[in-house]
Amino acid sequence: IKQRLGLKEHDYLLDLACGNGALSSLLSKYCKKLHGVDLSEFLITVAKENFASSKLTFTCNDVVDYLSKVKNPDLFNKVLCYGSFSYLSEDAACEFLRLIYQRFSNVSRVFLGNLPDLNLKDLFFTKSVPSNSDLICNTTSIGIWRTESEFIGIAKNAGWVVDVSRMQGKFYASNYRYDVLLRRV
Repeated sequence: IKQRLGLKEHDYLLDLACGNGALSSLLSKYCKKLHGVDLSEFLITVAKENFASSKLTFTCNDVVDYLSKVKNPDLFNKVLCYGSFSYLSEDAACEFLRLIYQRFSNVSRVFLGNLPDLNLKDLFFTKSVPSNSDLICNTTSIGIWRTESEFIGIAKNAGWVVDVSRMQGKFYASNYRYDVLLRRV
């Protein structure tokens, strides 16, 4: 994540769907400031109790709502969403990507990690494969599985240049998940 985002000590990173803040705390060492946002009041409470500092702050909010209303979007120059993008509905995913592109003009890179690939579902579901309707629903416990080409389509539609990469082989889910780096045109 650090390498793909090209994190530097002057960066202000926005971590969307940050959960309990554990990953945020690790990444905050490599940037000037990091702000995490998550919908779960419980997880944000855990993040604040365990990791909050003058360098690392957290907000409880829906990520799309936050992106649409944050007062100073130009503070941020990099964005992360790790392991949670698949829980956004199709409309929310499109709006998420559009809002960052349009409102966060200083953001040069967006890293979306740990995305499940619909074309590789058989590598994960070896005994029983859920129906496609379950795999394209953001409210299921496994979220939306998108093919690389589906993801590229929605990201390009929002204005982004898309670079898809396969997860490192030592990662437990590398055979059916991918990462995406978005850059401005």
